[in-house]
Amino acid sequence: RREADRFVVDVANAETAVGRNGLELLRQSPGVWVQEDNIAINGSSGTKLFVNNREIKLSGEALVNYVKNLRAEDISKIEVVPQTGADQDADATGGALFITLRRRLDNGVMGSVSMQTNQGKYMEEYGPSASINAHVGKFDISASGWLSKDNVDVITREKSAYHATNALMEAASEMELAVLSGMANLSAVAEINPRHSIGIALEYQSSEQDNPTDSRTSYMMGDYERLSTSRYETLDKSRRYAVALNYIIKTDTLGSNLKFIADYNQSNPTTLNDNRTSITQGGQTVDSLYYNRSNSTFRIATAQVARERRLSANWMLKYGAKYTYNEINSATTYRYLLGGDWVPSIVDDYDISYTENIGAAYAVATMNYGRWSAVVGLRGEYTYANGRELDVEQNYFSLFPNANFSYALDKTGKHSIVAQYSRSISRPNFWNLTPNRMQISDYTFQSGNPLLKPQYTDNISFTGVVAYKYSLTLGMNITHDAIQRKMVQDATNPQMMELTYKNLPTDNFYLASLNLPFNVTKWWDWNTNITGLISKQRITEDSEFEVNEVAQWNSNMTFKLPKKFFIDVYYQGTTSAKLSNIRMDSYHTMTLN
Repeated sequence: RREADRFVVDVANAETAVGRNGLELLRQSPGVWVQEDNIAINGSSGTKLFVNNREIKLSGEALVNYVKNLRAEDISKIEVVPQTGADQDADATGGALFITLRRRLDNGVMGSVSMQTNQGKYMEEYGPSASINAHVGKFDISASGWLSKDNVDVITREKSAYHATNALMEAASEMELAVLSGMANLSAVAEINPRHSIGIALEYQSSEQDNPTDSRTSYMMGDYERLSTSRYETLDKSRRYAVALNYIIKTDTLGSNLKFIADYNQSNPTTLNDNRTSITQGGQTVDSLYYNRSNSTFRIATAQVARERRLSANWMLKYGAKYTYNEINSATTYRYLLGGDWVPSIVDDYDISYTENIGAAYAVATMNYGRWSAVVGLRGEYTYANGRELDVEQNYFSLFPNANFSYALDKTGKHSIVAQYSRSISRPNFWNLTPNRMQISDYTFQSGNPLLKPQYTDNISFTGVVAYKYSLTLGMNITHDAIQRKMVQDATNPQMMELTYKNLPTDNFYLASLNLPFNVTKWWDWNTNITGLISKQRITEDSEFEVNEVAQWNSNMTFKLPKKFFIDVYYQGTTSAKLSNIRMDSYHTMTLN
């Protein structure tokens, strides 16, 4: 159903939710896009995930795996918020997903055990998981864990034309990716008395990824040809620890409360690359051996106080403050073999420390009066960032207004219209800023850009809702200093191509998103999301505007069989798209469960 600023999916009372995982439930949620390494709302990047109001500080494949191992039996509801309010961090550029887990109201225990596998020509995956939660007197205790073992073959083809020198580079590579990961968490909530409660959550996650790659590259310029054959041995390991604490005081019988929340996350990734390359040119072959070693430590700590005051049945006021501390310590060494000794490479070693301090304060007023409802808020954030050996220091204050107005077209609120505005920020993350050089092929590498500026986006949308659930959203995002990946020539070697991050002067897009959840028959449910995007961007200050159109869609059908068996058909696709100076082909996938 649609509420003033969000869609709410009632998982607890949905018959077809039984036996599904969290990823499958998100695919059935309006406006949610799920890919192998990303979860987004209406195709916008920067969507945040919260479980029981605690932010899950993961991204990419790690976040997708986390959600995939949640069980429907443990989930009460999912809330899809396309534009977050001022009470949330301003960097939630793609909105937020709130997953609320079930709590037993009477003494007892419930749990689930599952095993899933995916099999294909180029991949095989295995994933056992288990969860249990209990209510005993004044205590709620829950625990869960999962393992994931993946083997994937990745085949890449690359071609680059150098028009200035009339040269051509062609490359082919094959990667055998093997990933073993797992996670365990434990949480407990104690009700001290009817007004006071305290909770703690502990989490541990481990991942090990081995991806040997064989690459063959040809560089031709006229009659000259340079042939390279390479073997890249890469081993990535990561350990993550997290702890969260909260203390909640109910201050009246209307629902007002005071919350004290703190959490700490630490991860320790390491990367080992051992590479071998044979180069043939002019009838001669030269072999080279080289390696790099990376060790990093990431720390994220937050402390927050939040006050909710329900002034009456129609008015509520929220206000609070939050402090966030981000830190990275990362060191990498590059060496190659020369005359039996390992000597420094042409790529410089680095040992950096980067810290980011964010202080925030906010106030939000909520009003419900007759057919009107409104949520208006303002958030201020001060950011100070400093990077040792990166020559980076950022110091700025920003205001982030937010407004949401909705009007019910009938007395029951079955049909409504919604108008929303919000301002958000996308700060360069550690990997975007870190100049770590990762070789993709013999002539292409990826690295960060320590000179990136933060990205600001103004989001405006209008939504029409019919029968609580059918909706059409029209919106636009106006972005300043947009952070995008860009392919450029290496400044020291024009033959090399660098995939890096740049700030674009203009990167705006306009969208239309349609959500159509149908109950076709008693045994056939059909939910479809269709989004059309028109982007308008300038790659440089002097370049002309480029206009690109993109269409995205996903469709999920559930067929109810006798004896509570179900068949799911999920289809997702997108047309070709251009971001910065990189073009991506169309993408289609179909899943049958």
